[in-house]
Amino acid sequence: TARTARARKELDRIPTLIARYKQRLLALAFSGELTAAWRKANPGSPAIVRTLTGIDGRSADLGDIPQGWNWTSFGDMATVTGGLTKNKSRDNIKNRVPYLRVGNVYANELRLNDLAEIGCTEAEFEKTRLRAGDLLIVEGNGSIEQLGRVAIWNNEVAGCSHQNHIIRARPNAELLPSYGLFWLLSPGGRAAIEGVASSSSGLHTLSITKVKGFPIPVCQLEEQAEIVRRIESAFGWLDR
Repeated sequence: TARTARARKELDRIPTLIARYKQRLLALAFSGELTAAWRKANPGSPAIVRTLTGIDGRSADLGDIPQGWNWTSFGDMATVTGGLTKNKSRDNIKNRVPYLRVGNVYANELRLNDLAEIGCTEAEFEKTRLRAGDLLIVEGNGSIEQLGRVAIWNNEVAGCSHQNHIIRARPNAELLPSYGLFWLLSPGGRAAIEGVASSSSGLHTLSITKVKGFPIPVCQLEEQAEIVRRIESAFGWLDR
């Protein structure tokens, strides 16, 4: 019985150890250490030179990054928009679409078993319709650890929209969606999120402007792809 109790205690530590390992891996990825050898073996054109314009001033300590990488604002690498506001008037709109709520979006995970529908006009739907590669960021939460939960949309449900409490970031051609996702999940990304969070009556909130002001370290697309490949491979091994 004592041996069993000790074994259970050790097994209970595994999820915490895995979470710490993943955070360490993400920290190495966005400091450039994870792909240091890859850069030497694959010299290429450096990332487009960008300025710090647009980065929220509360993100003072950006940290060191490799030569050829650049700090820039999230709004410079993605189109950031809001969603549908829920109100009674929508009950009278005949056109109804599935839409994501806060309860559907978790850290690198979508839970779609209880997807709801909402009435919206054709114009609203075209503005808020989700596309593959969109990053979904939770706008508010009572717990700062849960604020800014982010997941990637891969067209799991056709013709889906989202509510205004989920901020959508659509990466441009210079940012791989999974690279942006892993950055926001990393220690540096979490520091950026928590650094701009405001609290009102115990609720921590973000905004479109704050998300646009997140800092992000960018590198050439080939290295972004290699970073994503290594992270996904390691995460897959850990999960198995």
